[in-house]
Amino acid sequence: MPEPDSSLRLAGLKAVKWAIDHRAELSEIAYEAADEQALEAELQARCGFTKEQCDWVISMSARRLTTAYRTQLDREIDELTEHLTSEP
Repeated sequence: MPEPDSSLRLAGLKAVKWAIDHRAELSEIAYEAADEQALEAELQARCGFTKEQCDWVISMSARRLTTAYRTQLDREIDELTEHLTSEP
């Protein structure tokens, strides 16, 4: 059975990767949101994110937009996916 922490982390990493890949769209969504609660609601509506995934995206800093960080994300997503799919 997959570890709950691994599944939650994988979901969070995928949300952050979406945010990096769609930074212009995220910027527009954030700019139009009245506050953090409205931003969370819009991310859930447009992207189907959970509250936890929204928290990951909203707490991102600009350093996470770098190519090095994206490469690190890809590597960790692959490792977690393999870990979760290889468990009996």
